[in-house]
Amino acid sequence: MTIDSSDYCNWDEPEFDLHSFINSGATNKLYPEKVKEFIDTRKCDVNLVDSAGMTPLHEAAQWGLFDIVKLLITDYGADVNAQNKNGWTPLIEASFVNSIYWVDEGMLETVKVLVEHGADKNIRCKEGKTAIDYAKEIYFDRSIYYYLSSRSNDNKSYPFLSEQILGKRVSLKLKDDIRYCIIDYGLRECGVGKECCSGMVFSGKISQICDSVQFDETDNPFCSGSKPSCAILRVYETNESGVRTWRYYQFHHDDVEIEIINSTCSLNDAFNMTGFNVEIRSRLPSPISYRIENAIRTLSPGDKFTGYFRQMTVRQFNGSFEKAHIEDSNGNKAIFFADEIEVKKLDMRD
Repeated sequence: MTIDSSDYCNWDEPEFDLHSFINSGATNKLYPEKVKEFIDTRKCDVNLVDSAGMTPLHEAAQWGLFDIVKLLITDYGADVNAQNKNGWTPLIEASFVNSIYWVDEGMLETVKVLVEHGADKNIRCKEGKTAIDYAKEIYFDRSIYYYLSSRSNDNKSYPFLSEQILGKRVSLKLKDDIRYCIIDYGLRECGVGKECCSGMVFSGKISQICDSVQFDETDNPFCSGSKPSCAILRVYETNESGVRTWRYYQFHHDDVEIEIINSTCSLNDAFNMTGFNVEIRSRLPSPISYRIENAIRTLSPGDKFTGYFRQMTVRQFNGSFEKAHIEDSNGNKAIFFADEIEVKKLDMRD
């Protein structure tokens, strides 16, 4: 975590007023002209170091106050590569970001301002990490990492992801430096509890490719306009027979190596059955799993499930149907994977 200067110095002392004033920008809008007036009126030293080694520029950088960062550097000559007692520079402060999920626009702009004004990307802190190392740990948004490493947004691999693997059964190998993933809608740090660890290989089906993570199954994730730097793979694990379970993973596409496995499943014309009472059977030689309300149940070959076909849900980007929603006679809602079922029309619902 980044150093909080309030833990180390007494901001009641006048000499640290500028630290305190800039730090207030974390919760309140702070305008550059107000900061300039504050500095000029009080004749503040913009390179003053508190007991944790933090300068006012560190404070502005850690909160993404890019316009204040630019002011301190260009108007007052703030040391852009100053290091605090942990060896963190303002660039590391901005690149770390207080979230593993996404990068606020202000943080990316702060990084750009610092680099454009001479920030050294290769300085290492006492832990041996650079700003690029910290940026790569922001799991669901690699925009700062891509900028600092001068890497493109992977425009060549993204069409491959969206057009060739979506809905396919794949083998996924986690890269050695993977840190986080989502399992059944909950964040997991890889290696913790041995649910997911670096180098792990498993088979699954790519359900969606999105630019946001889904933390609750009732959420409606925003999946349109996804960018390569934000491509989150939503994957259902498959068993040895290639049949999906309802164990659900989410990975950043950069954190896995993908190999397509031949799949015997293909989508049928179940969409034409919506609005009818239907009979559902497995189209596979092995049992399939389906979800009914909050329970996971199994439909074996030869067994059937009857109910009213409510709707199909569409897989993002390629527009194919992924899930069939069926309501039984008791009003319980069941969900099947569309490419695992055969559907027989019974009659029109009254």
